[in-house]
Amino acid sequence: MRTAAVEAAFRAVPRHVFLPDVGVEDVYTDCAFPTKHADGRPVSSSSQPAIMAIMLEQLALQPGQRVLEIGAGTGYNAALITHLVRNGGQVVTIDIDEDVVVAARQHLAAAGFDRVEVRCADGGYGYPEGAPFDRIILTASAWDITPAWFEQLTLGGRLVLPLGLRQVQQSVAFERHQDHLESVSVAGCGFMPLRGDFAGPQRVVALSQPPGPFVAVEGDRPIDPNALSEALKTTPMEVPTGITATVGEACGSLSLWLALEDPDSCLFSIYGDPSVVDRSAVPLSWLNGPPATGNNGQLEHYWERKAWWHFRVFPAASWTAQSISYRFPLSVFGRSRSSSNECIPTWKPGNGPAGRQRTPCGFLHTRKTGALR
Repeated sequence: MRTAAVEAAFRAVPRHVFLPDVGVEDVYTDCAFPTKHADGRPVSSSSQPAIMAIMLEQLALQPGQRVLEIGAGTGYNAALITHLVRNGGQVVTIDIDEDVVVAARQHLAAAGFDRVEVRCADGGYGYPEGAPFDRIILTASAWDITPAWFEQLTLGGRLVLPLGLRQVQQSVAFERHQDHLESVSVAGCGFMPLRGDFAGPQRVVALSQPPGPFVAVEGDRPIDPNALSEALKTTPMEVPTGITATVGEACGSLSLWLALEDPDSCLFSIYGDPSVVDRSAVPLSWLNGPPATGNNGQLEHYWERKAWWHFRVFPAASWTAQSISYRFPLSVFGRSRSSSNECIPTWKPGNGPAGRQRTPCGFLHTRKTGALR
C-alpha cells in the first residue's frame, strides 16, 4: 500500500465479518478465499488484499464520490470503498447472483456499512438507475469495455478493471475524456471472468471430473483432452539452460508476452490446494512447488501452437521480498518422445532462498503434439 487513506481503510474494516467461515488466523493473511463454486471452479471470492489495495489506489477515490462496483463478492471491497468516500459519498455494488447479493448485504449490515446499495443485475449493463458515477470498478475480468461503463462514467471519472488479454490479465485504470478513455496505470492481476451477456468468448474443456484440471481457450480451436492428458504422463528429464529469471519475469512479463505474441495460446489450469493436485486424475506430481501453506493455490499452464509452458501460483504469504527478487536458474525438462508428442517443459529449480525445491513458475515447450491443432 502506497497511500495512507487506503491503509486506514484496511485497518478500519474487519475482514472476518465478511468471511465468517474462515478462521481468524487465516482471514487476515494476504490470500484470496473462494466463496462460491460452479462446475468445480470458483465463480465468486474475497480477493487477495494486495491486489485490492492496488486497484483501490488506481481508483484514486475522493470523499463525496459516487462509485459503482461490479462484482459484489462478500461485500468487503464495497466496505473499503465506502470508508474511502466517507459519509458524503455513495457506493452501489451489483452482482449477477442473487445469493451472493443477499450474503453481501448481510455482511455489510453486520460490519456497519448498511448504507451501501447492493443490487442483483448483469454488470455488463452497469447500473443506469444510479448513474452517473465518478468511479467504476470491476472485480471480475472483462475481455472488452462495454458501452454502458463509458456512458455511465462522468467526464474526468475513472474506470478500473481487470482487462483480459487472452489468458493474461492486467488491472488498467482509465480516465474518461469527451469521446475516449485513456489509461493512466497498469498492474498485473488475476480475477474470475465476468459472467452474463458480456462474458468473453472463452470456453472450458475439462480433462477429468471436477476439481480436476481443465483447458480454457478462446474461439473454436480443436482440443483433444485425451492427447493432452497422455502428454502429461510421460517421464521428464532435466537439462540446465544457463538462463536465470525472477518470479516476476517468468510469471509476469513472460506470460504477457506469450499472450500477445501468439493468438492461439490457451490456459491449462487446476484450482485447489496442493492435495487437489496430488489427487488429480491427470498425474501432476512432477509439478513440484514450494512447501504447501494449506491455502488454495492455482496451477496454470499456457499452451500455444508451438509451445506449452506452465507455472504454479501459490499464496503470496509464502513468498518473501528476498525470494521474489532472487534470480532462479532455468532448466529444461525433456519428456519422452512418441509419434504424437514431444514435450519439453522448462522449470526454475530452487537453489534459492528459504531452501525451496522449486519456484512457482516455469514454462514448457512442445515441438509436436496431437492434442492441439
